[in-house]
Amino acid sequence: MVNTANQVRDSAPWVGSIIFVAIWLIVGTTVAYYVKARTKDRSMADGNCKMAFWLVFMGCVCMWIMWICTFMHQLNPLIFATTTSAPF
Repeated sequence: MVNTANQVRDSAPWVGSIIFVAIWLIVGTTVAYYVKARTKDRSMADGNCKMAFWLVFMGCVCMWIMWICTFMHQLNPLIFATTTSAPF
């Protein structure tokens, strides 16, 4: 019999990482096309588009690092609660 709690715990980082990649692709593409459309100087439109796409990527990487660190700390805490028995 396989423990399903361990399966969920082991697959959660991959699922979360895939969600962050999906967010990056959707938001990055949307922001890049918006920036390209709003750029007044047409000679700079492509450069601004690429820069916006990669800035969204860097923002997603920073958020993913924060999420994965938080997830891993909750997965294996270094400090455990200590319980004392009742005096009576």
